[in-house]
Amino acid sequence: MSSENKKENSPKAAHTCKCLNRRTFIVAGVGGLLATSVGGIYGSVKSLYPTINYEPSLKAEIGLPEEFTGNSMKLVQVGGKKISVMKGDNGLYALIRNCTHMGCIPYLSDEEQVFRCPCHGSVFTLEGDVIKGPAPEPLYRASITVNPRGMVEINGAVVENDINLRSKPPYSLKV
Repeated sequence: MSSENKKENSPKAAHTCKCLNRRTFIVAGVGGLLATSVGGIYGSVKSLYPTINYEPSLKAEIGLPEEFTGNSMKLVQVGGKKISVMKGDNGLYALIRNCTHMGCIPYLSDEEQVFRCPCHGSVFTLEGDVIKGPAPEPLYRASITVNPRGMVEINGAVVENDINLRSKPPYSLKV
């Protein structure tokens, strides 16, 4: 018998094989079973605690369309956002009063008929356009529609400040 045949049949040659052995198979199986069990337990526990949104609603009814006459303004708060509902030449629009610079709340200067930001001095027209910076963009407008009950409704979740879109529905309401 040659020495080459002895090397192939020796016990050391069997251990150098990189095949899947019984121990690796059992460890992988138990690990997979544990991972699946943990995932199932996590899903079961999570289902006991439903996901509830405790934030205030971003929709609000603010009155009948006939209540808005002349160049009027009504202040409302929808979901924590201060909104001025204005009536202008193009109808009703809902101006979200958060400065686009740092988020401060601009106030209405009655004598000049502009919104002024108290934090950094931005000035906005009644339409929301920037007259004086540092605000980089116009004020946002919220969606304003008439709901099936005939009431004017503001949706603070749907907003726009693009000058080409904000004068069209749903950001402007003809009354």
